[in-house]
Parts: sequence; structure tokens; C-alpha cells
Amino acid sequence: SIYIRSEFEKDSREKLPLRATTASGFSYYLYDDKFNILRLRLGYFHRQETYINREASTKSGLDTGLAHQWLLFGNLKFKNDLTYTPDFDKPENKFKIDHESSLLYPLGKKKQWALQLGIRNNYNNLPFSSSQEQLDTYYFTRLSVSFL
Repeated sequence: SIYIRSEFEKDSREKLPLRATTASGFSYYLYDDKFNILRLRLGYFHRQETYINREASTKSGLDTGLAHQWLLFGNLKFKNDLTYTPDFDKPENKFKIDHESSLLYPLGKKKQWALQLGIRNNYNNLPFSSSQEQLDTYYFTRLSVSFL
């Protein structure tokens, strides 16, 4: 199958009002049954970063990922997503690794909306400045919508 994903983020510590990432490519379901789904992704990403105190940057590269979803009980799901995005410019020196784990509980009868509670880890091997940490950890509560 194919996939398309988009992310928009703001980071006040990096003085980054907007980081927009769009990726698309092919995915393959390694395992898919009633309780577990394991999917591998491989594609292309394009990232635009706009900074307050320096020039904007544009990056392109490989988008790889592994996603796991496990139906725990009832409608409660546990999700894990791991994404590795090296730049085409210097893949060994410029890359990001994102990891997200969350519990997802569908809301309503149609199960289109869901409440998510989770943790997200972002590792950037080349942070904005030497004073910044390479690993950022976030805890979140999110309301999500599914169009499928």
C-alpha cells in the first residue's frame, strides 16, 4: 500500500516557529490480524524549517518507519511508531529519529475520533546549537481523527 503523512511543529527552544514535514512512499504489512498490526514504511520526505534568527532551511531525504498497533482489550489500543529520517545531503551526519508510544481510546459509536495519551521522543543528531540537547521528550494528550 501507499502512505502519506504530514507533521507541523513549533519549538520555542530552537526559536523555530514552523517545521513542516511531508512524507510519502510505500508500506508493507508484515503482520496483520485481529489484535496486532505491524507495518514497515519506506519513502521520501521533504522538510521546511523557518527560524526566527537565521535563514530558513529545506531538507529532503529517506523516510523509513516501523509502526505497531496492539488491541489490548475492548477498544483500547497501544500504538508504537518509530521513524528514521536521514537527509540525502549527508545521511550519516544529518538525521532524526522519532519514537512515539501511546494508548488510544476511540470516542463515539463510529470510532472516527479518539483520545490519545502518550510519550514522544525526538532525537536530532545536529541540534540548532551546541547548548541544546539532542533528545527531546514530550508527554501528550491528543484528540485524533481517522478518515478511514
